[in-house]
Amino acid sequence: MAHWFHRYKRLTDEALMSLIQQKEDAAFDVLFQRYSPVLQNFFFRRTGGDADLAADLTQNLFLSVWSNSHQCREPYAVRAWIFSIAYNLLKNHYRSAHYQEILTLEIESCYEMAVEDNTPLRIDDEILKNALQTELEHLNEAEQLLFELRFSEGLSVPEIAQIMNIPEGTVKSRLHTLTYKLRQKLTKYGNL
Repeated sequence: MAHWFHRYKRLTDEALMSLIQQKEDAAFDVLFQRYSPVLQNFFFRRTGGDADLAADLTQNLFLSVWSNSHQCREPYAVRAWIFSIAYNLLKNHYRSAHYQEILTLEIESCYEMAVEDNTPLRIDDEILKNALQTELEHLNEAEQLLFELRFSEGLSVPEIAQIMNIPEGTVKSRLHTLTYKLRQKLTKYGNL
């Protein structure tokens, strides 16, 4: 591997973005290596498992990162800015294709976040996972995305606020409402 890659690999996302804004190809390559697997997986889940579409969206996202790097400014983190581009690409895809199919989420990571660590499970894990999946499928697109960004991707409230272009207080309120709604729907399976 080239010497420049090791040098740039140690840089923060923000330092890489500063170099990308100066049209430094090597910094872009490192950022691509860092984020393309995560984003392709994100697109794969949000498009119902369409690998080709996920690859196309990932490519379009990084073309946008390169050509619009000047729009990435503090105080927002590069990661949140990249996910906001991903969110907008998905919105445009849904709109243009009239994409209505319910999307599959990563239940394993969602399930682990949904169950409190100190709560003994009183039910079969598979039953709860299936019930959670069913409830997630009944959420609207915005709720599904909010759930995935917070619990699958592990993004912070400020990052989600930037991505969805809503105030942080609204994110907190929607997360509270969403988790409350899911808990109410799943109460028959035990204390969540």
